Amino acid sequence: MLSGKSKPGMPLAAAEAALRDLHDVMAAHGISIFLISGTLLGVMREGRILGHDKDIDVGVIGSESAAVIRTAAKQSGLFEIQYIPSRDIIKVRHRTGIAIGIFFHYVEGGEVWHGSHLHKWVNSKWWSGEEPTFITVAYAGRSLLIPEKWELYLKENYGNWRVPQVKYDASLQAPNRRVRHREKCRIHWRKLMIKYYSSADMILFKVAVDAYEKEFGRDDFVERLSRSVESQAAGG
Repeated sequence: MLSGKSKPGMPLAAAEAALRDLHDVMAAHGISIFLISGTLLGVMREGRILGHDKDIDVGVIGSESAAVIRTAAKQSGLFEIQYIPSRDIIKVRHRTGIAIGIFFHYVEGGEVWHGSHLHKWVNSKWWSGEEPTFITVAYAGRSLLIPEKWELYLKENYGNWRVPQVKYDASLQAPNRRVRHREKCRIHWRKLMIKYYSSADMILFKVAVDAYEKEFGRDDFVERLSRSVESQAAGG
């Protein structure tokens, strides 16, 4: 049987330097960023950025600051803007090579969501009244913002977030993930199945197949790929 393979994560010193620089550059331009997703999870559960994570995730409320964020990143000399096919994310790469996703968070009624052109992740609004409420956590030599109800935020994103999961794909497994564009998502998930099959990662391959079948049903593509896996497992 094909076995799963773990991928190397980010060097901790480089990741912390990238986070510090982003915090400082954005703060100098009046932009408040806060930790989200795997970065928030690592800092609050492990006391550090997760060793197996591949990038840093931060959020801002609304997208009105998009132009300022882009200009600040470019002018800093520390970051370059990376292309991503979504208006809801700005992706930058630090001079150390560390990638950072800056996700815009939108408030709709009692919910806050962020996402890409494929998916969105929906959280309960973690504050009452008009203005978002954050608390701070000391990490990497800085006082960083996090959602006030950060435990609820993590629970909605990961379920039992206290149990480590080295193999995790938020586009497939997050309890609060919603599909935004069905046909583009169908193509993306097919690519994920091929990616995990090609890298012999049968854990995430099965996760991708299960998510695909739940959303789109079992079709010829899944049938053919599954038969190929079964044949290889049997030595065919």
